Amino acid sequence: MKSLDVVIDILSDLDRWDEALEFVNEHLAKSPKNPKLLNEKSKILLKQGKSREALKIMEVLDQEAPNNIDRINSMAQLY
Repeated sequence: MKSLDVVIDILSDLDRWDEALEFVNEHLAKSPKNPKLLNEKSKILLKQGKSREALKIMEVLDQEAPNNIDRINSMAQLY
């Protein structure tokens, strides 16, 4: 998972949000309920200005992992 974080961080640092989202979606296809990947997807969507899509993902994460600090921080940014 560490290598996934590195790739996402690099793409994000370069503001290559479409590529970062595509990368995350490819890995979500293999592991659709992975909270780390879902959280990353919501953060990317927020950066792209797609707050409604991001909120839907965060609401799912809230049900499945209510104490996930990454998700809590992302939701705080949204509101």
